[in-house]
Amino acid sequence: MHQALLTNLGDAVISLIIALLAFSTVWLQAKTKRLSKNQTSLENHAALLQKHLDKARTENTQVSEIKEQVTNSHGTNLRSDLDRVLLGISRLENRLDRFETTQGEVNRQSIANFGRMLESTENVRRAASQEHERIWHALDKIQTEQAPQTSTP
Repeated sequence: MHQALLTNLGDAVISLIIALLAFSTVWLQAKTKRLSKNQTSLENHAALLQKHLDKARTENTQVSEIKEQVTNSHGTNLRSDLDRVLLGISRLENRLDRFETTQGEVNRQSIANFGRMLESTENVRRAASQEHERIWHALDKIQTEQAPQTSTP
């Protein structure tokens, strides 16, 4: 009776450990996929911002070559409008620089977190393997001790 209970308890513990390892693995895979998607999305966004910034810089160079000030159709001086545009471009450059810095830090933290998760999962797997081995040794010992002794005449 106790033997069956111990066997069932051992099987249940092993099953629980295996289920936890499987869940951890699936969770890490999902987390990795999401981080990869986020990184790809952020890289695409950064590339698009860089493209617009490069275009804005090119246009800024062309605009700076204009020598005369022109009045536009709504009564303001074109030079004033351009100054506001250049100020906006400058603000975009500053924001892009901050974005790149922040993104780099986010990437470093994500990679560090992923590394810690992998290490943690490996530690759990290793502990589960050791516990599994200990349980099987204990079960083997119990079975050996409880085996009927055969005597030879």
